[in-house]
Amino acid sequence: MKCLILTSEYPPSIGGVGNAAVAFAREMSARGWVIEIVTGSVLEHHQKEEAPEGIIHRLCLNGDASYWNPISGELARFEALITDFSPDVAVIHGWQGWCVKAVPRLHSAKIPIVLQSHGFGMHRVPWHLRPPFGLKAWAGHVPFILRLPNFIQNLYALSVLSKEPRLLTGFDHWVGSRFRCQNVVTIPNGVEKIESSPLEFFETCPSALNKHIVLCVANYCDRKNQLLALDVARQIGKEDIFFAFIGGEKNTYYRELEKRILAWGLEKRVALFHGVSRTFTEAAIQACDIALMTSKWEMQPLFLLEAMSAGKAWVSTNVGSVSELRGGIISNFSTKDLKSNLFKIINEKELKNRLSKQGASQWTAEFSTAIVFNRWHELLLTAIKN
Repeated sequence: MKCLILTSEYPPSIGGVGNAAVAFAREMSARGWVIEIVTGSVLEHHQKEEAPEGIIHRLCLNGDASYWNPISGELARFEALITDFSPDVAVIHGWQGWCVKAVPRLHSAKIPIVLQSHGFGMHRVPWHLRPPFGLKAWAGHVPFILRLPNFIQNLYALSVLSKEPRLLTGFDHWVGSRFRCQNVVTIPNGVEKIESSPLEFFETCPSALNKHIVLCVANYCDRKNQLLALDVARQIGKEDIFFAFIGGEKNTYYRELEKRILAWGLEKRVALFHGVSRTFTEAAIQACDIALMTSKWEMQPLFLLEAMSAGKAWVSTNVGSVSELRGGIISNFSTKDLKSNLFKIINEKELKNRLSKQGASQWTAEFSTAIVFNRWHELLLTAIKN
């Protein structure tokens, strides 16, 4: 059984889609699938690598679903790879990047395709931008959006994360529901149980010892909205509550957080980390008391699922499918409400214990890797048989 994975990002590139893709590859490989991955090229990495989960092909491919950005680059190499590997099924991770433009080539080779959606945003006009609001970029996606029902129906399956079709974040699911596409299935993200020792975190961050730790894990950017979480830290003003932020690169947004920490005198109560190891992140999750997410846009955040697996209560803005998760409190985007909900969990031990148990129980039943990837295994087997 051979599976070709297409993903626009893959480690060492940092991002949720890449993390989900590598987890998928590892889990399916463990179930006996022969895996090859096609992703974008990365400096200082070979064009072809052997990894524990399978062979990684890094190609220079450009383009996306926009009318303005046709697929280009190493197409001959991509087509030769399809011929040489001759996969039984292909799995595409996400709608972004060149992957959707590669679909006709997979159809020509008569390979069944499953697209795992991580959310769909092409239909959203970016009104938050300055005039002309990115309207040219939005208009470039309109032809693809008009063809979306037909595109979905020609897949073997569209796998979505949420149980409910949502117009803003799950537009692909919503379209599939409206057009009664029978090939839309719900398979959530699957995460391993976080069981690491918190020791590595406390060794690196001794100032967090003996304090209530609020942890935010997300790439540093406006969409993840860590400035709001930092404002919550400023408003709380209690010495026994410590905020830790873990993100990817040290970018402009990171430096703005640094600047405000100094301006607000939060150096003793806030720590910023970037580019840390996976073991450090797991240690931080194990060390924290509350997982905090202040994102403006998400689909099904891996961070909250990982916190649930470790029995950690959470507070989150109401984005994506967060309302389907148990084990936490959903907040609005006000500093006051976020602060109130954090205090509630910290001060009410019975509530905290109840939320911890609810989250851990839902992770076991719905989001553990055993549950999720067994469902994927069955779906791909069915795709091959049909």
